[in-house]
Amino acid sequence: MKFGNIVQDPYYSQIIFRIESVIHQCDAQAKADGIDFKDSDVKSILQKSIGIAKGKRPNIPEKSEKEKRLAMMLSKLLALAEALSTDTEDGSVSKSDWIISLSAVDDSLKTRREMYGHSRGYLDFLKGFLEKGDLI
Repeated sequence: MKFGNIVQDPYYSQIIFRIESVIHQCDAQAKADGIDFKDSDVKSILQKSIGIAKGKRPNIPEKSEKEKRLAMMLSKLLALAEALSTDTEDGSVSKSDWIISLSAVDDSLKTRREMYGHSRGYLDFLKGFLEKGDLI
């Protein structure tokens, strides 16, 4: 499902906003400590998150400080998935809706990277988008 289509649905747009907020927060923390994530790093974490949601156990190296920070991003996304799946106040998010939302974020990443033409196109877009306070 394409990002442009799914983002029109308020249910999915809130999930996507939460996913992108986690990504931005982890990127900002890493950047403050001199660690530079690339869009490809985020893409890898999104793919690992999708794999885990589908029952796979991907390899998550943690040798370098950058890898440790990426593992932390993955951990925070998994915690978000768990929180959303048990949130009964607004209804819970199913595993398939979580995967759809992650896939939509991945599609957005691809689009933004192509639009901006550099290795941080998505992350730089996300920083401006979230810090401006726009809603999806």
